[in-house]
Amino acid sequence: MTKGGRKRDITAAVRRHWQAVADTGCIITQCPAQIAHSHGGSISDMGLKSGMGLRGVSHYLVLPLAPHLALELDGGNGVRAWEEIHGNQPDLLDRLSIRLGYSVWELSGVER
Repeated sequence: MTKGGRKRDITAAVRRHWQAVADTGCIITQCPAQIAHSHGGSISDMGLKSGMGLRGVSHYLVLPLAPHLALELDGGNGVRAWEEIHGNQPDLLDRLSIRLGYSVWELSGVER
């Protein structure tokens, strides 16, 4: 599994994936989106830990979120509270995979 957060891990393929993800629009509001690394909450429940200082478990497990939703995920009332309102991250990543036409799980090397 590719660990997130290290600049040297950001390859051209990762950048292309991020652009494709952002281009789909926010997975929740359909508004323009930025990428947000999946972390905490239901992602941790899957046994995927990001650790101190890392933004996520994989550069491929990112969600397209409207800027205000990305800020809420990272700094609001906590990831679990965010997921109660907006849905758990693995389910959102499944929806994203359908939009993209390829599995973000497969790209990340994580079994779903």
